Amino acid sequence: MIYLRKKIDGKKAIIGFANSGVVGSVCADYIAKELEMEYIGTVLDIDMDAVCIATEKDNVTLRNMVRIYSSNERDFISVVCDMNFSYSPNYCYKFADALIELIMENDISEVLMIDSRLRRNMVTGVTPISHDIDSNFDYRISISSSTKTLDEMKNISEKYGCELFKHGIVVGVNAALLNLLHVNNVDNLIVVTDVPNLIDIDISAYIDTIRFITTYLGVEESEISMDVLETRYNEFMDNFNKFKKEIISNMNMNTDKYIA
Repeated sequence: MIYLRKKIDGKKAIIGFANSGVVGSVCADYIAKELEMEYIGTVLDIDMDAVCIATEKDNVTLRNMVRIYSSNERDFISVVCDMNFSYSPNYCYKFADALIELIMENDISEVLMIDSRLRRNMVTGVTPISHDIDSNFDYRISISSSTKTLDEMKNISEKYGCELFKHGIVVGVNAALLNLLHVNNVDNLIVVTDVPNLIDIDISAYIDTIRFITTYLGVEESEISMDVLETRYNEFMDNFNKFKKEIISNMNMNTDKYIA
């Protein structure tokens, strides 16, 4: 079920899911906050996990897992989804159906989806779950669509300095939504950021994705500051590295116990 506090103003939509490296949800959420967009609604369903989250260090406000932001000053909305659909793959089409309802009922003319793709490192030849950030990894951005022509995508690629998504697959809720957008003839563009693993993502991946999305939507670069993003990123990585050391330490302790 879609719950809206007010009518949607935008005619385009950014949609970001919690994919590999949570690039989609982080970027969609950050854009909404930097542009001071207003929270206007959510998507709730009996099959969804009943969860609220607190994500701000200095703000104890609990938030929905799915959040819809809008602004009278923008011609687009931002939909942020912190759900991980890898644990409920059968729910992908049901959730995509709810988003299609939101899109069709509010006359959204174009949907920009933010995705990420695990790609093998060209030097090591592996795609690990997590390791120290690899300075040699190329955080490239590529685009595709289920509605745009090849010429249209080539023009976008040349204008905004990205690549065409020529190899790989889109899966899960992003694929479900792409299929439904195609069936309903809603123009779309999926922006795919290559990442080396599931967790240790360099900040440049988020910055480049945000820059591409906002430039494509006509937002001035001066309107989006990356200072707060860098601070949050550094805090997250510090906490994550502490957590990782604790896990490794506990694993070593347990191993020593068994060896003894």
